[in-house]
Amino acid sequence: MLRLHPAKSPASGIVAAGWMLAAVAMVHIPEGRSQGGYSESGYSEAAYYEDGGPVHHHELLRRAISLQERDEHGAALPLLREALLATRARDGLYHGDQLDILHRLIESESMGANWRQVDDYFALLRSLYERLYADDPGCLELGLALVTDWHVDALRHDLDGRPVPHLRQARELFKQRLRLAEGAANPDAGKIERLRRNIGIAESHLTLYSLGDSQALREWQARQREVLLSSNW
Repeated sequence: MLRLHPAKSPASGIVAAGWMLAAVAMVHIPEGRSQGGYSESGYSEAAYYEDGGPVHHHELLRRAISLQERDEHGAALPLLREALLATRARDGLYHGDQLDILHRLIESESMGANWRQVDDYFALLRSLYERLYADDPGCLELGLALVTDWHVDALRHDLDGRPVPHLRQARELFKQRLRLAEGAANPDAGKIERLRRNIGIAESHLTLYSLGDSQALREWQARQREVLLSSNW
């Protein structure tokens, strides 16, 4: 889970966690890998067009990174979106090149507090992790844990005023990670117990939301939610 310092914004924690997993992705997914295999050149040849001709998605990404380094996140976003569309058009919906682009999109959208868009990109990341790491439970767990962190941070900071969808996603992710933990070669009993406990907490909150939405209920839920947020999963 993300341990956010009070002085830090939710965006800073989300971005830091994203880059940790991006580093793992670069080690474990050869460049050019997709669900369909490898491109002959070893990388995507996707491009879009400017007045001077086609622009490779690597060039779009290079420009976007330069803008991000100058904290020009709003200007970086259109380039990152074009790069993502280019790789999806060329290599399909599930290609390793998309991981870095999605992490950078999340970074820039987070800096602008565009939390609904951040949520959409985390949903795409989850789909990628599930396809690209289907045969690597360790890396899949890292990816799912990062997505879990997002939903818990959204609850912690009430980022978009949508607690029920985040609780549902967190519960689903805890269950998926529990299946991975139980199927591990050397199961971690402590982790399995924490995941089971978090599933129960998420389900109890969802039940309470289904019973009513009074101010007293919201205050009680806010206090009880700290149990979930302080868990070490």
